[in-house]
This record gives sequence, structure tokens and C-alpha cells, in this order.
Amino acid sequence: MKWIIGLDLRPRCSGALHFATWLTKTVPKAEERFIAVHVLEPDHLRAALKFQHMDEVLAAARDAGHKMLEREAPGDRVQELEIVQASSADEGLAAALARHDADALIVGRIAGRSESALVRLGRVARRLLRRLPAPVVVVPPDVETAGLGSGPVIALTSLDESATEACRFAARLAEQTGRRLVVLHVAPYLELPFLKGATVEEIAREQRRAAEVALGVWLEREGLRADERLVEQGDVLDRADAVAVERDAPLLVIGASRRVALDRLATPSMGRELAATAAVPVAVVPPRA
Repeated sequence: MKWIIGLDLRPRCSGALHFATWLTKTVPKAEERFIAVHVLEPDHLRAALKFQHMDEVLAAARDAGHKMLEREAPGDRVQELEIVQASSADEGLAAALARHDADALIVGRIAGRSESALVRLGRVARRLLRRLPAPVVVVPPDVETAGLGSGPVIALTSLDESATEACRFAARLAEQTGRRLVVLHVAPYLELPFLKGATVEEIAREQRRAAEVALGVWLEREGLRADERLVEQGDVLDRADAVAVERDAPLLVIGASRRVALDRLATPSMGRELAATAAVPVAVVPPRA
């Protein structure tokens, strides 16, 4: 696979570089290529060019980028660095994906795993998750290479077309990294406080059995494989994050629906919410074009 890394040159980018470093340690060298891209936006250039020439600005950005790669992604696998100009960082990263025919993009997020920050995704991550030019992996800033889990890659499915490409992406990554693939479906848990406990438990068991059958049927229909099929009940975001932590997963993968751009602006997607809050890196995968 070919990966673009969104290089921010601020501490929030550390997690993205640590995730890329983890990939270099788990995937054979011949199968991966990593290109770090830092985008110079017009506002930044206008401010800098009042005091320095363009070649000085580019040289300073390139020097800072190489120093960050040496510090946060040591080794010889993450060495390619591009400094580009674009109207916005998300435009520049999307253009880099197209220019290199890359498979996926890695970016950092603002909030750490244990922070209770109101704003958890930066402007660039939010915009990329709206447009999804390719699978986007969002990594908390405090993720360390050695701290990435030794467990399976987990793909979350809602049993519709939005999850098909996500499961394929997860299966490909699980195979390349030598991890098991767990396909997780979170079924609703109906709260019926007016019924007696035994009846509520019977309803929950019946719903779980139905969800397990539905998951098997969906996987077979879509031609997807899984080392383990798992059904949980409750809130999707809470249970997905909890299972990822319990299973020591290095990555949680979720698909995006075919919503129009205006709808994506008005309503946060499940993938965007999970990427903003999860304790592990989250890959949000667009549906097949």
C-alpha cells in the first residue's frame, strides 16, 4: 500500500507518525511506501513572505519536516517529504493522494485519548472526513509506536453497503500486518424498564441471536471473510471503542455512507464521531465510487 502522511509540524502530528512507524515495523518493506506531505496555506505564506523570500520559507519548512521525521519516525522507511502549496491543507493532501495514486491518508487529531476537550478534531481532519478522497486514518496525538495494540484489526459493520469497503480495507491491512480480523456488529439494546428483568434478558438474547444470524448472512452475501464474528449490544460508539480497547486493537475501521455533501456538513457522521473520540486510531473508509 502507498500512504500519504499529513505532516502538521506541530505536536498533534506525532501520533500519525508513530502509527506510520508501527506500519513500517509490521509490514514487509516491499509492500509499503510512505510520503509525508506538509501543505503551506496562503495565510501562512502571506505572513512569512513579509520577512523572508519564498526559497527561505520552503527551505525552513523542509528542514523542520526532516527533523520531525527523524525524531518521531526514526529509520529509513518514512523518509520521503514533500512541501507543497495549496489553497487549504485538505486540498493539498487530497491532491497528493491523487498525484501519487496513494491508497490511504494518515492524519493526527487535536485531542488526546484521555482529554475531555470540546474540540477533538482539527479543521483539516474534519474537512478530510467530510470529503473522504480515500480511506483516512485519524490518530490521537498521544499514541506511541510501542503502545499500539498487539490484538486484531477490528472492522465495524452496520450490515449495509457503507461497511463493505471498510471490511475489505481492514482485511487487507490485517493480512499485511499479520493480525487477525474481527468483524464487529453492534445491535441495539432495547431498554424496557416497565418489564421484569427475566423478560428483558430474554428479549436481549433473542435480539443478539438475530443479529448474529444477520451478520453471517451479510458477510456471505458480500463475499467477505473474518477470523472472528462478534456481536455486541448497546450504543455503537461506546461499544466499538470499548471492544477495541478490550481486544488491544491497533486500528478500528468504519465505513462511510453515500451521503451528499450538504448532509455531511449538517450532521456528524458515525465515522467522524468515532475518529474524534476513540482511544485507538480509526480508519474511515469511503464506499466504492
